[in-house]
Amino acid sequence: MVDEKADFTRILKAMEWIDKVIDYFRPYKPETKSMDINYRSQKAEVELLLHIPNNLKRKIRKIEVPAYQNFEISEMRDEVFNRIGELWWFEDGKWKLNPSKLPSSEKYLLTLEGRIPHDALSKIVFIQPASNKDRTEEMDRYWLASMIRNVEILEKLWDALSVNDVIANVKIGIERSFSTTIPIKAKERLRTIQRWVRAGRGRDKEEVHRVWGELRRLETKSKISVDEIIDIIYR
Repeated sequence: MVDEKADFTRILKAMEWIDKVIDYFRPYKPETKSMDINYRSQKAEVELLLHIPNNLKRKIRKIEVPAYQNFEISEMRDEVFNRIGELWWFEDGKWKLNPSKLPSSEKYLLTLEGRIPHDALSKIVFIQPASNKDRTEEMDRYWLASMIRNVEILEKLWDALSVNDVIANVKIGIERSFSTTIPIKAKERLRTIQRWVRAGRGRDKEEVHRVWGELRRLETKSKISVDEIIDIIYR
């Protein structure tokens, strides 16, 4: 039985930096606009809409936000979408901003980036590896599945959530493709090369010379070059 409460706790722990950052922005009425997760890189990107009117800019000398769980401020835009992210700087383990240097605008879109541990990601996204396949004369089709787990839980945390670049693995058998694509002479040559490599790893010098002689004879008989064999394998 899946322990949804434990899963919820793990997700909250992994995303703790988001709540702590939002708490620091409470005076600016932060609104969480979206959250985007890249499964492959384990990065989370959060967009916050901040309300910082001019009268509030004059009252606050500096905004300082501790870099919880090593989160980063990657970008900031004003209400006409001009980039102003360079106004932030990192110092003494904190992200800092002088509000008086902000352009004339009352709304700002702030983008935060942080990482999510894999064990927490596995509680957000379910991935079903390929367990079977459909085979035709020309191709094999592998069925993969991925989905968001516990949608009801996640809806309590975010209004908009997307997960991109999800990795789903499948082991594909290529023996049938080789058997129908590679000519018999080429396969015989590849097997002899394999024997020669194995013999070279051992101590039987006579076996090395014997297999090397077979390989030389095959090379004189075969019209298929090494480059052609490599090309067949790549295709």
